[in-house]
Amino acid sequence: MSGAVTIRRCATLGEALICQGLLQANGLHCSVDNYYHSANEWWLVPAFNGVSLSVFQDDHDEARRLIIEHAETGPALLEQEFGPYETPRKYGVIAAWYMLLDYTLKIPSLVIAVLLTGLFSLIGQFTPEEWWRQPDVQTTQSWVPEVRVGTYNPVYETSFELEGLLLLIAILLVFLADRLIKPPTVAKDDTQ
Repeated sequence: MSGAVTIRRCATLGEALICQGLLQANGLHCSVDNYYHSANEWWLVPAFNGVSLSVFQDDHDEARRLIIEHAETGPALLEQEFGPYETPRKYGVIAAWYMLLDYTLKIPSLVIAVLLTGLFSLIGQFTPEEWWRQPDVQTTQSWVPEVRVGTYNPVYETSFELEGLLLLIAILLVFLADRLIKPPTVAKDDTQ
């Protein structure tokens, strides 16, 4: 039996496992050399120069042929099976700003918490007082609504972070500079 040789270096563990499954399905023994490092410390994969796949030296040519053949015919087979490829929808501008503001400054969470608190206060004005009264000492269940997610209450526990504000300002400046340097182009409609 001959020694093992590296047949491919993959960028991710998922790619390596797909190639390993392809080779094993065709009767070739294949191993992922740095599997546990790639699974547990995935950020170190570039330092390993990728995730290595090894096969026996006698199977090198056959494994190489299989990987190249399936890489060339794969997109056509996927299109035949699942239909034409559709470009995924990108996040809208509103969703991107919401995520950015919520991650850096917690503004959307604070606004939602304040609106919910105001809504419950307004509802409390038009409902009977016994619905909102504090429970007796014997009762352990409270019916007073709280605006919280688990143990986090965004009304009381929201903090202002200077790093988030600086990141937001930097992103705005980059966005504006990109728009000023390269104005958006209008796409021509060739179907008419």
